Amino acid sequence: MTFYGRDLAHVHDDGYGDVAAAGAATLLEALRDAGIDGGLVVELGAGSGVAARAFAEAGFDVLGVELSEDFVALARERAPSARFVQGSLWDAELPECAAVASFGECLSYATDPRAGRAGLARLFERARAALRPGGLLIFDVMTPSGARDVGWREGPGWIVCFAATEDTERRTLERRIVVFREAGDGYRRTDEVHRVVLYEPEEVGADLTAAGFEVRRLDGYGPGLPFRAGVAGFLARKAA
Repeated sequence: MTFYGRDLAHVHDDGYGDVAAAGAATLLEALRDAGIDGGLVVELGAGSGVAARAFAEAGFDVLGVELSEDFVALARERAPSARFVQGSLWDAELPECAAVASFGECLSYATDPRAGRAGLARLFERARAALRPGGLLIFDVMTPSGARDVGWREGPGWIVCFAATEDTERRTLERRIVVFREAGDGYRRTDEVHRVVLYEPEEVGADLTAAGFEVRRLDGYGPGLPFRAGVAGFLARKAA
């Protein structure tokens, strides 16, 4: 199964980097408020390196974990001082760090069968073990909303069409994506299907608390990017 192949990775990099940029700004502000001005930031689902570059420019070391080979190639170009590992975030090694971040609903993707509430709770435990005292965990996930999302978007040399169908009983969502990207005298078409786990925000908060975090729900990343319906964000601090 293709997951963010070269065309969709290009589209996401070109037209959808605002979430990672705003998320990085939110985490950097929270780190400053916590008196943390250096150390390692681990980003799970690093995408094309938008957030990684922001962390590096702010003086942090960066380790990005990303499943898509095409995303990793883009990220290494954008943030050459960061280190990127291609692989699943569900079993990635988490070294001692100041923060763990995941932007753009990466923890909801079901490309790995370990995705789901039990896997997420184990990830919280791993993150807490890796974080320094007072370290931060920031992320967003998709939640049940009962919505069917259909639309399209265009940019220079590309058009992306998408349709998402939610299964409320199974708490899953299937998103079908078609990309048309300019190639030679015409457009090349690529198709991807992404399956997503939907999490109840109250359960996520409870699992964070059980793992030893002080939890705060976020309305969005910064004042300029509120979460859309069906997305919940969290900023958690490793409790003493």
